[in-house]
Amino acid sequence: MPIARCQGEGNHGHPVVFLNLQPSGRVVCPYCSQVFESPQHYQEGV
Repeated sequence: MPIARCQGEGNHGHPVVFLNLQPSGRVVCPYCSQVFESPQHYQEGV
């Protein structure tokens, strides 16, 4: 299962979260709204 790891930025980040990139290949962090895309998803969109 492809995952993304997010912990926010700087000293005032948020708890570390692991986000599932399936099935769409794209996920948004529920804490900071950072968007993660799998390399395959990005290449298909080009």
